[in-house]
Amino acid sequence: MGTGARLTENVLAGREAETSEVRRFLDGAVQGIAGMLLVTGEAGAGKTALVEHVCAEFADRMTMLAGRCLPLSTMSVPFLPLRSALRDARGGGLASSAIAGFENRDSMGNVPVELDAWLDDRCAEAPVVLFVDDLQWADQSTLDALMYLVAGPRNRRLALIATIRVEELDEGHPLNRWLADIRRMPGTTGLSLPPLDRMATALQMSGILEEPPHESLVDDVFSRTCGNPYLTRLLMVGQRPESRHIATDMPADLSGAVLRSWRRLSPQARQLTRFVAIGGLPVATADLIALVHADVAAEDLIAQLQEAVGAAVLEPMPDGRYWFHHPMIAEALHQATPVDECTRWHTMFADALERDVAARVEPPVEMVVAVADHRYAAGQLDQAFAAALAAADATRAVGGNAEMLRLLTRALALRDQVHEASLTRTDLLEGLMAAARAVGADFEELTAVEALLKQVSPEAEPLRRADILLSRESLRFRTGKSFWSVDGAQEMVELTKNDPQRSQHASALASLALAEYWSGDERAHEHAAESLETASRSGNATALTYSLYVNAFGALFEGNSDQTLSLASRSAQLALDAGDPWALALAAIVEAQGVEYWTTMEFSECLSKRREQLVEMGAPHPYVALLAGWEASARVAIGDWEEGVRCLRVALGANPGPMGDVQARLAAARLAALQGRPHEARGHLDRAEEIFQEASSYRPFEFAAVRAQVCLAEGRSAAAYDAALAGLESSPVPTTLCEWLLPLASRALADLAEQARDDGEPPDAHVGAVEELVEKFPDIVRDVGEATEAEERQVAALAALYRAEVARAHRSPGTAELWDTSAALFHAARLPWEEAYSYQRCAEALLVEGVGFRSEAVAVLRRGLALARSLGAEPLVNAFHLLAVAAHVPLESVQLGMHSGRDPIRSGLTPRER
Repeated sequence: MGTGARLTENVLAGREAETSEVRRFLDGAVQGIAGMLLVTGEAGAGKTALVEHVCAEFADRMTMLAGRCLPLSTMSVPFLPLRSALRDARGGGLASSAIAGFENRDSMGNVPVELDAWLDDRCAEAPVVLFVDDLQWADQSTLDALMYLVAGPRNRRLALIATIRVEELDEGHPLNRWLADIRRMPGTTGLSLPPLDRMATALQMSGILEEPPHESLVDDVFSRTCGNPYLTRLLMVGQRPESRHIATDMPADLSGAVLRSWRRLSPQARQLTRFVAIGGLPVATADLIALVHADVAAEDLIAQLQEAVGAAVLEPMPDGRYWFHHPMIAEALHQATPVDECTRWHTMFADALERDVAARVEPPVEMVVAVADHRYAAGQLDQAFAAALAAADATRAVGGNAEMLRLLTRALALRDQVHEASLTRTDLLEGLMAAARAVGADFEELTAVEALLKQVSPEAEPLRRADILLSRESLRFRTGKSFWSVDGAQEMVELTKNDPQRSQHASALASLALAEYWSGDERAHEHAAESLETASRSGNATALTYSLYVNAFGALFEGNSDQTLSLASRSAQLALDAGDPWALALAAIVEAQGVEYWTTMEFSECLSKRREQLVEMGAPHPYVALLAGWEASARVAIGDWEEGVRCLRVALGANPGPMGDVQARLAAARLAALQGRPHEARGHLDRAEEIFQEASSYRPFEFAAVRAQVCLAEGRSAAAYDAALAGLESSPVPTTLCEWLLPLASRALADLAEQARDDGEPPDAHVGAVEELVEKFPDIVRDVGEATEAEERQVAALAALYRAEVARAHRSPGTAELWDTSAALFHAARLPWEEAYSYQRCAEALLVEGVGFRSEAVAVLRRGLALARSLGAEPLVNAFHLLAVAAHVPLESVQLGMHSGRDPIRSGLTPRER
């Protein structure tokens, strides 16, 4: 797929509902129901791309006619879009009196009638879609003709579609009356195109960069463009895939597009809107008059405001204030204003706002923050430092933690540049830590923690240092800097050993036990139990929550599901009561594994419930995203991939933080690989590995298995084998999805052996590697703990797949029976991706084994194709089609959807045939 096609596809990925609506409208026209669809939205929302994309899907069923209105200011061309729409029809030999009427001024009044009759004839031959783009610039003759067509017969195969820019429709626009009339007519429907959401914007950016962007870059772009696809495309000009932030300066093309309407204003209105932009906040008329009364008369200022509103530069807010129709207009104007003028205006705004703040008993927080921002922008550092602290206090009082974090970060940077600082560096760092924790800003919190650690002596304040070290260990894990460290935990235990009854000692022991569980240390259980006993005596809820979680984790390692569930549920409830989102997220993941194995619906539903509780408590999005990413992984594994995509939308609906980002990207990479989008899969995997610097040590995440699957999707079998083998050799604790690694490794080797044979080369080296693999790993590598019934079914199915792949590599006789067994076991285990793959190999083997197995092969092939289609597994769909073509098997009777619980291959066969 080319870059342009991929970009269009990615933009429309956020328009599923709207795309379906246009399809339904065109389907109606194909069935003989005439109508008109009005697609509205702001400029750059993607109206034209949406209509053209869906119309292209109907190109083999409908006659396509498309014309565009133009913003002509000095001339009017009657029927301009209709002329261009019929130009191609005329070239195709469809000339008629309707077309000729455009050239004859005397007969122009008959054009609507002639055009209607001409379309009648065309609709009798085939369904017709007439698309008029940018109707807000249409001449009256075009509007009259469209009105006449809409009033025509309802039972003809005619679809009329028009796009309209809503910001162009001011109060006196001539199209408003036409719209009021047309919307009352039968068959007219409307479709409003809102801005893209954050995930859809990220998808569009992926199309531009040709790989997934960093989440920080998505934040930058989405906060500026507000989901406008056209502005996003312009803002991304020159950006590189590794970019983490947008450059400060706005590209010239983007500035020109944003300021298009602004440039049509009078010089006085342009100057006024620049002044509003520098102000940085919505402003009331009275405040503007007070600020500029010496330069502009009140009545002139009001007229200029109304002019800006009419041009869709400013818009009135419900409270009577004015702000820009799109925030990028303010940014572009600020950038275009000379520095000296900006500094003067920032000072003016700061002075005026400070007077207003001083005159109020409870000034609005946004006003206090604006004073700090204007002082900083004016370069008044002493005043900016004091104002930043005051604004941080004001935002703290109303729970504005994100603003507080921004302001305290600025205050910390300014502290060493001012003459007198009212707060110590330690005070600022502690405030910064608290603000970062409240919004889930792990990187910012880690920076503050590491700076604070340098100022806390282990001799003078051992308990406080232990608390800070615990935060650092947790944050280093959450940001991908390092996995749980035994050495780091032992340092905490050493610091707290003189106070063995304190909560800090309980937390230190819990941290040590967690690190020891992952390193395979037998003392982990002893330290976990001691931690829980100490935490219970201390009465500290935070320490008890953490100790319960670690003991639940230990019970999971030991295979005690009941104890895992009990301890994790207690930890989760304590975290919920305390409003601790990180502790709740940790406990929820272990609790769900106590309920059932992670590739089950029960696991997913448990996580979903806890995720809803996080949302209800107002938890920062990274914690919500982490659970949504885990749920997405489980949903994808069990074939509920559409719900998995919805979970990914939740995870990536805002900045997911590093852990949520990694988990979501691994789920997205696996899904993309399975559905045949290797480029997308590679991009997600690369981003996940970039976030976690030592990805191989992060065994809770399925890096190894996903790497292998992505390599297989790319056709890089040797790399897939290496990735799977690296995961198999990770010790002492197996990595997540370890059960999949032997089937993936053997599949890669079988592919290499098959490729060698196809190339006329001996497969001995690859077959030998298979034998070595089986000798070293005769059985599936299993996860820690006692297996549940669901896990036993899955392990049995994966073991059958492993045996079948080994037989394929050797080209052993009778492999069809092995693939038959594999498919049946995967069906019982509810793992449809592997089930569909087993069908493919079974059909392949049956067809190779001879004509006596043809009918069985056809049944397997058809059933596998139906399952592959329901999963959207394009590589498998293509493989089934190739098999069908090679074997001359008709596939028209294939039924879509999942099959019943009967044995998919063997039912209906005699005992001997089985």
